[in-house]
Amino acid sequence: MDVDEIHLAHQDEITRKWLVVMNGIGHNVTKLASMFNDNKPCYPFSIAGGSFNYCIAVEFEDGQEDRTRWMIRLPIPGRVMDPETKIKHEVATMKYLYEMTDIPVPRIIAYGTSKENYFFGVGPFIIMEYIEGKPLSEVLMGKPLDELFRPRTVGEHLQEVADRAEAAKGDEDGPLLSPDVSDETLITIYRQMANVYLELAEHEFHQIGSLSVVESSEEITWPIDDPPHTLDNNEQQRTAGVPADGKLTSFPTFSNDKLTTSHRQHRSLHKRDSLYRPPVRSQVQAPHCPTQQR
Repeated sequence: MDVDEIHLAHQDEITRKWLVVMNGIGHNVTKLASMFNDNKPCYPFSIAGGSFNYCIAVEFEDGQEDRTRWMIRLPIPGRVMDPETKIKHEVATMKYLYEMTDIPVPRIIAYGTSKENYFFGVGPFIIMEYIEGKPLSEVLMGKPLDELFRPRTVGEHLQEVADRAEAAKGDEDGPLLSPDVSDETLITIYRQMANVYLELAEHEFHQIGSLSVVESSEEITWPIDDPPHTLDNNEQQRTAGVPADGKLTSFPTFSNDKLTTSHRQHRSLHKRDSLYRPPVRSQVQAPHCPTQQR
């Protein structure tokens, strides 16, 4: 994919300004969670930023032995091209999995648009249950399971987050499978993954696209009115400035014409490249076509 350096620099500046806003808010962002739990005080015990989301894990001081823990999840502007739509479809998908399957996903506590966020300039948000777990990469590195899942203090948890960040620096190849991982552990992992895929395969929809959720006092429905929102489409908009095609909708069957529209747009915007060659059919076929949601 050709990169528009000017456009990408503009998106990076949007991200930088958003991080300035977040740093200014600091730990006060926990008020967003308190609003949905009778204004009970809470504090952050883990803050992590990925490629597209900023996550703050909070713990409530509610006097219970097992204190309530939630996760605040915020899409990062400049990395996510349509945060409002992303939140809308993520919430719908997570609610569907929670209500209609046995796949373990966090329960959605609350969500909202930019206008519904208590903090101006932060954007849309999701608040969900915090689920204790460990990255699969740590299991595959051969660490004993009893040690991995031993209860941690807040200080130990924060130190582990820092250690993972430090270990990731310069690790271009990613984690490797340790020879110390037992066959029993591998069988458990593969069986769990297979069960998730098999259960997903039992759910069929009449359209290919993105789930929405419509909730009423009588029922919950999950219509599919919007087109698929893929990583490829997001990155074309972010790095190359390819505009989103507002004419695209969900569709009943696989269609090369619909899925390659954005790729044709991308190439048409880069005719000024010295290495530009008119695309042939084989070049505009989407290399990673999304499969039908099931």
